Amino acid sequence: MRIELEIKEILKGQYSAEEKANKIRKFMNWDKKKLIDAITRYGTTTDEQQNLIINKFWGSLSKGRHT
Repeated sequence: MRIELEIKEILKGQYSAEEKANKIRKFMNWDKKKLIDAITRYGTTTDEQQNLIINKFWGSLSKGRHT
């Protein structure tokens, strides 16, 4: 839960998509290009948008696929 909150704080921050991806990747092993694509596609201003991004990556990790 703490990591999810940290990711949400980064996503709603005033950073570029690449900066957000770099900050998240400091503690999550997520594919940078796919993360930037998700940030650009879904947006990051609302809680719903942030959850879409988190679920996209965490969901695939829980299924044994690394995104």
